[in-house]
Order: sequence, then C-alpha cells, then structure tokens
Amino acid sequence: MPPLPPPNTLAQLEEACRRLEEVSKPPKQRQSTAASSLQRDRSHPAAAFPTGGTPLASPGLQADESKELVVTYFFCGEEIPYRSMMKTHCLTLGHFKEQLSKKGNYRYYFKKASDEFECGAVFEEVWEDATVLPMYEGKVLGKVERMD
Repeated sequence: MPPLPPPNTLAQLEEACRRLEEVSKPPKQRQSTAASSLQRDRSHPAAAFPTGGTPLASPGLQADESKELVVTYFFCGEEIPYRSMMKTHCLTLGHFKEQLSKKGNYRYYFKKASDEFECGAVFEEVWEDATVLPMYEGKVLGKVERMD
C-alpha cells in the first residue's frame, strides 16, 4: 500500500476557519462554544487566548464585538486549530507569544494576502516581537512550529 500524501495545511486551516465562523454566528451557540473551548484549552499545553471579559449577555454588548480580533492558529502540526477572540484591533508577535502557555523555541508563520501565487495568499514568517502580525480577511491566521 503506497504512503498517504502529506496533508494540505493551508486548505485545512481555511476549512477550519470557515467551519468555526459558521458555528460562531448565533450568539447563544458562541457562548457555549467559548466556554467549552476555554475549558479544553486549559488542559492543553497551548492555552487559548483570553476572551477579554464576560460572555455576551445583552444586545447592547454586541456593538463592542466589532472591536474583537479573531486569532486562529495551528500549534506544532496538530490537526485542529485554536481559535480565540481578543479585544484589540492589532496584535504583535510578542503579545501573541505571551498568550502561549508552553514556552520554547518556535517559528511563527502568519497568513497574508499576496499576488505572488494563484491561491492569493502566503504564510509569512515573523520573528521580531514588536512586529504587528499580518491579517488575512480581517483575521490573524497562524502556524506555530517547533524550531529544529
């Protein structure tokens, strides 16, 4: 039996983001999803980013939701990405690294729009802590990989 081809990480990330967006649309579903993912992430070496406050309880709070930044990332080749909401309009690599509970030497790649290839996007490596992370379609999409 021939070996399986390697997975297409970019396609997996885009599909995971699309599915997470569908699940996140209804506000009541989003509350339970956020609570369960926070509980799951506490037991995982790569903890999720803090949600920045209390869950949405009234329609008046939904206006603040537009100020939240969606952060989605794969940690060290895991199949399921992590997703969190941060109450900020931009994010630096240093702040992103502070949110990871497992410290170590990693390489950080973030998706950004590019006309260089037909797919219209590339993963750009970011290594300086003061660098503002690139966004793709209004979200931060990243990969964290161990440095060999």
